[in-house]
Amino acid sequence: MYLNIPDFFQNATIERLARFLEQKHRVRPEPQVVPLQTGHTGLPLYFIGAGPEEYRIAQSIGENRAVFAVDVPMREEWHHAIIAANRAALPSIEQLGALYGDVLRANVVGSSPYVIAGYSYWGRVAFEAARALHRGGGNVAFVIILDTAFRGRTWYQAWESLLLIWRSAATGAANGTPYTNGLSTSIANSWRLLRWLIARMPLIVKRRLAVTGRFILVDREDKPVEQVLLRFKRMTEKSFHPRPLDASGVLIRTKLTIEELLPGLNFSLGWRDLFARGIEIIRAAGDHNSMVGDKNVAALARQINAVLDRHDLCKTKENRRAS
Repeated sequence: MYLNIPDFFQNATIERLARFLEQKHRVRPEPQVVPLQTGHTGLPLYFIGAGPEEYRIAQSIGENRAVFAVDVPMREEWHHAIIAANRAALPSIEQLGALYGDVLRANVVGSSPYVIAGYSYWGRVAFEAARALHRGGGNVAFVIILDTAFRGRTWYQAWESLLLIWRSAATGAANGTPYTNGLSTSIANSWRLLRWLIARMPLIVKRRLAVTGRFILVDREDKPVEQVLLRFKRMTEKSFHPRPLDASGVLIRTKLTIEELLPGLNFSLGWRDLFARGIEIIRAAGDHNSMVGDKNVAALARQINAVLDRHDLCKTKENRRAS
């Protein structure tokens, strides 16, 4: 048995939590839309995933705007597939997005445009949830991606740089560039890429070993549930093969370690061509983990609020012109 963050949201006292734990032995948790912050100003914000990061952001956004999180508990069959390392039995990112979109559509009353947000792994699921909502006739205002790369961030950027190095060498040869010049440039860029990867390694190892605390306790086989969740993410993220979405996007991203070394850095983290109506890129403070930490979360919340406020203002002006 395990507890997730929404369980704590809805059972704030020891007595209520104890009663909930007793009931949880008998009742299977259901997907739900969890209110994180009440408010009545502007469009509500819907996070895909309900963890401590989403809760912390919501509390920093302020009391005027409603913020929700869509929570889908781990299914028993997924759990067994993770333990058995059976990737074929797990849902794809597209299927996960459709599931989250269905939960959102079933639990939200009204036809106001959806603003969908996702942090880290959940940014990909948010993208596909927006697609599912759009496919079902829902009105998606835009999608907010919080420091999510199209692929694993380090390896995606490394691959992009490597492609640039190869293309530059091939283009130079085709244009008659002297071999020695082209070779020296390729070697220099390759060395810059290698230095960047070496600098990133401690962070990659640290992240592999990190326990974020999204879930507590252990599963039926005495495995820490956070480890099960991390394996779920790693096994399913390989199934992300997105197609362009007919919506606009906002990418709020942190700076990569010594990213100035990278030849051909892709500032959009691979999202630029996936939003048919364009993408806005905003630089956030901190790194991938600390951007949602106590030091930087207030600044992140202000950036999210600014994006939402601009959209609310544009809509107000459009309504006035229409009337």
